[in-house]
Amino acid sequence: MIKVYRCVSEISFNLKIGGNKRRINFDPVCGGKSQYRTNENEVQEGIEKLEQFGRIISIEEIIKEEGDDEAVVLDSESGGESGGGVDNNGGETGNGLENGNVGIVGGDEKDIQSEITSFAEAKEYLITKGCEKTIRSRDHIIAYAKELGIEFPNLK
Repeated sequence: MIKVYRCVSEISFNLKIGGNKRRINFDPVCGGKSQYRTNENEVQEGIEKLEQFGRIISIEEIIKEEGDDEAVVLDSESGGESGGGVDNNGGETGNGLENGNVGIVGGDEKDIQSEITSFAEAKEYLITKGCEKTIRSRDHIIAYAKELGIEFPNLK
């Protein structure tokens, strides 16, 4: 299970995991907020035991992995489910910002995100680009991305 944590400000801190210190860096998102995603149970437990948890740090999203090919995304805002893909190779997924491409198509500048393949990554990217609408399905992602001039050609 992957948990996405949101903080009201940009934050990083040391967390003691198995007797060792580990640096946790929340990635900046719009509005001065930041977020961090992990599928490591020890890290999740450590974050949830922090004094700041529940006050300035909260769980934004839980991505429940089911099998190797299928996943269900639980949206914390609505409590509902929406289908979507998740990186199921046991690793954390990035937000796709590092490998994004911007190209000129028909005179208009397009933001082509070929590295983004999952619902969760696409949703996160749209939020970082200023999308303030509720995103609950693949159709929402495609519609809102089009409004913002963004394409996700490899979205599953």
